Amino acid sequence: MESEVMAALVAAPASLLAAWAAYAAGRAQGRSALDTARRTAQRESYAQLLSVSWAFTHEAARLVPLLDEHTFTEPPPRPLSGTALEACQQLYTLGTAITGRAAVVSLEGPLHIAHLARLVSMHAGDLLRDLSILARYPTVPVTKRTNTRCLLARLESELSTFAEQASTHLNAGLPARRTPRWWTRVRS
Repeated sequence: MESEVMAALVAAPASLLAAWAAYAAGRAQGRSALDTARRTAQRESYAQLLSVSWAFTHEAARLVPLLDEHTFTEPPPRPLSGTALEACQQLYTLGTAITGRAAVVSLEGPLHIAHLARLVSMHAGDLLRDLSILARYPTVPVTKRTNTRCLLARLESELSTFAEQASTHLNAGLPARRTPRWWTRVRS
């Protein structure tokens, strides 16, 4: 056999192997890019829900004492102060935003994170309903005010659970952060 034919016969399997390796690498790289885009979308939707929900709880915590002042007055009850009205309006806006953000998180998944997002939205809706009742009807019994504080605590708890689970999901498969050696050294 001629040397050119022999070189072609030897090079053919090597080139096929190289082509297959390039194809596999490109395919893995494409999947990796898709996973990165999906994780980025999840991270953004989770962060938006957390941001809006924490703003909602902050406003609700600010509104509860204002409504207590409003409901403890002797009849006839005083109208809500301007600060309380602004807080109520802000809560309605944030409550609508929570519902929308929770819907986006439900689309992004996974199922256990979507379930927690729906719980956050549900508890925010319950709290908003109770606060609006207190704002409209200042002679509501004390038990309703206590229930409102419990709902606020429950929403904060659900938010913490959502944040923890979302973080765990997003960081799954990533190497754990190691504590630097200089941090663990005992200084004498």
